Amino acid sequence: MENIAYIGLQKETLAYLQAQTDSQAFALQEVLEADLASALSHAENYSAFLLGEETENPIKATQEICRRDKHLSILVLTDKARLSQLKQAIQFSPFIGTTVRVASNEAGERLLSILEDLRQRTKQRRSYAQVKSISTPVTDFSGNLYQQIKAEYMGRVLEEAPIGAILLHSNGTVLTANPFSLHLFQKVEHEVINKPFAQLFPIPLQEQAERFLRQEYHLQPKQEFSLQEESAERHLEISLASITKGGAHSHLICIINDITQLVQAKQLMEAHLLEVEAINTDLKHTNHELDTFVYAASHDLKSPIVNIEGLVNMLDEELVEATPDVQMALKLIRGAVDKFKQTLADMGEVIKSQKAMESKAVSISVVEVVEEIKGSIESEIKMSKAVIEVDASQVPYIVFSKSNFKSILYNLISNGIKYRSSERFPVVFIKTAQKQDGIISLSVTDNGLGIPEKKQAQVFTMFKRLHSHVEGTGLGLHIVKRIVDKVGGTVTIYSQEGEGTTFEILLKQ
Repeated sequence: MENIAYIGLQKETLAYLQAQTDSQAFALQEVLEADLASALSHAENYSAFLLGEETENPIKATQEICRRDKHLSILVLTDKARLSQLKQAIQFSPFIGTTVRVASNEAGERLLSILEDLRQRTKQRRSYAQVKSISTPVTDFSGNLYQQIKAEYMGRVLEEAPIGAILLHSNGTVLTANPFSLHLFQKVEHEVINKPFAQLFPIPLQEQAERFLRQEYHLQPKQEFSLQEESAERHLEISLASITKGGAHSHLICIINDITQLVQAKQLMEAHLLEVEAINTDLKHTNHELDTFVYAASHDLKSPIVNIEGLVNMLDEELVEATPDVQMALKLIRGAVDKFKQTLADMGEVIKSQKAMESKAVSISVVEVVEEIKGSIESEIKMSKAVIEVDASQVPYIVFSKSNFKSILYNLISNGIKYRSSERFPVVFIKTAQKQDGIISLSVTDNGLGIPEKKQAQVFTMFKRLHSHVEGTGLGLHIVKRIVDKVGGTVTIYSQEGEGTTFEILLKQ
């Protein structure tokens, strides 16, 4: 059984892989990050190396593995949030070859397929290196010498290789082929030896194979061939490399890799992507229709409700000496009208928040936005004697949609004033801070009523209001959560009932 070495796997990922390895042809072997150099002195014992999410320095570890064994496949796992950043870091870091792949730890069942593919690629690279090392010094491939080389080397190295390997004369004649290559082309040895390379392929592909052999491999050493079979289509990746003798190209090494599963997986993924794109298009169309409906409904209902309110006021003025029952009826009608107007206002807020999602990100001064908000709620600040403070010394500017950023701060600051304690004047403190890995923290703290722990999970629900004594739509925190979720951020509540609340928002920059 083959070994796959790993460093720094999260418990959940490790448990998942261990649960699957019973049915696999490999076993997981842990290597401590501090012992990496020692483990790599026996790198040939591993068919792949897995760097987990908790690896302290995945770039340095990847460089060390590539330096010690350029054939060993490496899989670097990370969470979805860091995937793009780590891919770029790997891509542009020096001393890292093409044997490295970066994937999300949320890959699920695909993770086993990825590991299997990497194992096979390690085998292929090592086998190819052996083939080249034994083929280069050959000086004469005719007669007894050729038979001697075939017996001594091909039997030992290539007979069990998990890739196809064919030795060609410079004129394109097949000199020898290992069993796996015969299997790939579904031929026996006497059908191949001393035959033109192109005749290995079905007739429709022979011209492509001949052209690849004579011209194209100098420019592009790898080419894909699709073989139509009775039950399915098979895809082969064929590589050609020349063997030089005395400055002349005397022979060619041909390596064949069956990439059918890889191509099928790619086709399946592309089909899924097309399906997802179609669903997204339908969702966008549906959302647009819903926005249009909500806008039309809220607009068309405003005029009738204003008329009803006017009629109620006229009745109230005319019926000066109305009976208590009539007065109660008018009061109930007026209350129903007010609720209807509030519903229309809520619908308008939903439309506004949806449109704000589409605005572009720009560099924003945190202090300037806070000052704009203070100006827009100046009367509430004076009436409540509120104090609003801001510390943006660590992160004075944030790249974000200005309207969205203003909406976040407006809702959190105004809530800090609205839901103030009757025992003290309201104080709202805004702070920005730089976290690790390019994460920015935006926190808004107030000394208001606080939120009971059992109700904290409800605060982001649309139209949910925890305090009925204060006017509002119940949309403010829902809008904040939607905006932050849209950009891949998080919102966390820290609150103590009777003491105040802190909302901390983490954003990627």
